[in-house]
Amino acid sequence: MLTGDSVHESKKNHYSFDYKGIRIDPYRLFRIYNIYDPEQQHAIKKLLRAGKSVKTLEQDINETIATLERWKEILKEDELADNDISTNKLMERTNAKYFI
Repeated sequence: MLTGDSVHESKKNHYSFDYKGIRIDPYRLFRIYNIYDPEQQHAIKKLLRAGKSVKTLEQDINETIATLERWKEILKEDELADNDISTNKLMERTNAKYFI
């Protein structure tokens, strides 16, 4: 059984390496590049280890594509929701003028 430290070491070694005394891992890269969208973070992590773990390269590529496609859907959904909110506010203002 793995102890807490060995679990941490196992996960740490999976994605990170040391460079000039600094531990480089996806989370540091996300901060350096100001990447805050979880979908983008997930895709980048997938690509960093694509084909180097349990899954095949093709599986990792397909999962990355699926993640990016979902991200596009979310952005579109958010855009539509923002437009609906703006449209509703415009309609409320327009209707208010008629009732004044």
